[in-house]
Amino acid sequence: MNGRQFIQLALLVPGASSGGRLVQQNSVRLNQIGGLSSSGGRTNNNGFLLDGATNVDPDYNAISYVPILDTISEFQVQTAQFSAQYGRASGSQVNVVTKQGSNGFHGNAWEFLRNQDLDSRPFNSVSSSLARNQRNQFGGTLGGRILKDKLFFFGGYEGLRLRNAGTNPTTVAVPTALERIGDFSQSGVNIYDPSSSNTARTQFPNNMIPLTRQNPMSIAAMAAMPLPNVGKSNFVNVSEVQQQNSDNYSARFDYIVTEKVTLFGRYSISDENDIIPDLVPNRDQLSQVRPQNLAVGSS
Repeated sequence: MNGRQFIQLALLVPGASSGGRLVQQNSVRLNQIGGLSSSGGRTNNNGFLLDGATNVDPDYNAISYVPILDTISEFQVQTAQFSAQYGRASGSQVNVVTKQGSNGFHGNAWEFLRNQDLDSRPFNSVSSSLARNQRNQFGGTLGGRILKDKLFFFGGYEGLRLRNAGTNPTTVAVPTALERIGDFSQSGVNIYDPSSSNTARTQFPNNMIPLTRQNPMSIAAMAAMPLPNVGKSNFVNVSEVQQQNSDNYSARFDYIVTEKVTLFGRYSISDENDIIPDLVPNRDQLSQVRPQNLAVGSS
């Protein structure tokens, strides 16, 4: 259960897979699996219910609120020939039921830590020093009675603090210092005047573009790019740190009206704030997400 996501268990169902690394639903929120493929179906053909309430992100048809693992009582994955009440789903139907309290008080607490002091250097790291890789996931649950044999509660909290520096050697090509001023004499290419004809192209002298022929907006754009730091013209951003802060809360109350009638209510909310470095410095991608889910019912 790396990452403490219950959908990882759903992937154990025969014919189920995450659909690949580039599935759009899986990249909606950092470090979370948003969808799964069942029997070759699309990852946005699934339905999700949490205590009988719809739990679907309408933009990507992925799971919206991801429940805390220790607040889940049970979940069920249906992959084919399910009831018409699940007509929204044509792939898989995932039903989750949360825990409820009892007369006795029960709870637990956890903390999972990973950092660069405990890791070895990845083989594909472009740096000789170990990049920052810190993950702290912690929380707890508590359930019990408010009124004996009548009113019960169950609540949970989980926090995530992620700080991860890039070690992926993926590169992006950027202009060299000379190319930024129109000097391609050392670039190993021939630069032609775009105003000349295709049949008799005119090469710029010494492969240098005159300043009068350069667009001021292009010059300003190139000034915002970093200089190459790997090889002749490649740049790898390994200095900035990916950050994620997540706080997940859930509370459920159950009230026994009679021996045959029970009422319950549950409210869950998760605040997620991501800062994801882009290929070049100072171009961070910012994300703020607050999925919520409310369910009220009787049995």
